[in-house]
Amino acid sequence: MAVTIYLRYVLNTSKLREFEHYGKLWIPLVEKFG
Repeated sequence: MAVTIYLRYVLNTSKLREFEHYGKLWIPLVEKFG
């Protein structure tokens, strides 16, 4: 069984650096767990 999750982000332009950091944290998790 496959599960698909859809996330929609509304970005605060004054916090783009924080969001970039958050996004980069996901890369190794997605590579490891798919």
